[in-house]
Amino acid sequence: MKAAGKAPAAEFEKLVKDLASADFATRDRAFNQFRKMPGALAFLRGRSDDRNLEVRRRIEMLVQELSPIEFRRRVREITKDKGETPIDLLVDLWVENKDAVEPEDWKHLRQIVSLITRKASDHHRVKLRLPDRDGPDAIEAYLRCPTILGKDLSARGPDFFSHRIIGERIDRAEEVSDCAAVLSTAFGADGCNGCILFVNGNSRISSAGKSFVYCDGDLSCKYLTGTLAIARGRVMAKETTNSIVIENARKSEDVRLFSAESLGLKLAVEGKRVRVGSIMRNSKAEECGLKIGDVIEAEPADVDPVGAFERALRKAFVKQTAMALRIRRGGEPMQIAVAFSD
Repeated sequence: MKAAGKAPAAEFEKLVKDLASADFATRDRAFNQFRKMPGALAFLRGRSDDRNLEVRRRIEMLVQELSPIEFRRRVREITKDKGETPIDLLVDLWVENKDAVEPEDWKHLRQIVSLITRKASDHHRVKLRLPDRDGPDAIEAYLRCPTILGKDLSARGPDFFSHRIIGERIDRAEEVSDCAAVLSTAFGADGCNGCILFVNGNSRISSAGKSFVYCDGDLSCKYLTGTLAIARGRVMAKETTNSIVIENARKSEDVRLFSAESLGLKLAVEGKRVRVGSIMRNSKAEECGLKIGDVIEAEPADVDPVGAFERALRKAFVKQTAMALRIRRGGEPMQIAVAFSD
């Protein structure tokens, strides 16, 4: 996504001081100025713990007001990118802003799916048309579908028909049909038909038909029919019919996934540690807080330390907040705050 540009930090700091002013006109002027300034939301999120109670309250009001506006801007940029935006980033963006997502945003999501599908179909010479239903009437019906928001949505029942879903996980569904679902953790169902499915985690499906399925982890599916299945990890399918399977998607030409390199960081793996090999000039990484040679400490349980780091980085990038990171610099352990802005 393209950077929106931002004002110098000194201007933001002055406005924060004005938010604490005893003069109403000064506070109001600062409040309105924040509304107009590029990069204000990322700055305000970083100041949400201000010691002044009144300033915190006003910052919270601004963040609540600006978040949906910034989400809309980023969705428009994604659509303009014609399927080139990292799709795992898209999932985090939708989940983080679930309360701000409107019917028109789902329409953009559908357009992105169509662009990715068209590109993959041309490359693999397999004719797919996803979502399966098309035309003005079908799109309007799709936009009228009820929306379900939540964390663990498995308790909603065994079946999901014609819903738009944003949540954490669904792992005990029997039938999911004609749905668009964006989930941050996991998906599991016996049947998945006519669906758009984005999951930043693993998925287990017995049978998928005429669907678009993306998993940030592994996808296990016995039968794939007329489906585009994409996974960062493996796709384990017993039988595929008129389908396209893209596994190890980070190396695929058909889709893009988020990477540290897309922000300007080139990483090198040293056992369980990740070292910053280089930082590209004029990139978002130049002022993020990391330096060449820094060694990023991975958690002992991380099988893929680069992947774990990039997932944490991706979430911080979407939230536009600083990420606390344990590193070794010159052999000395330290903790730093790493921040990237869109």
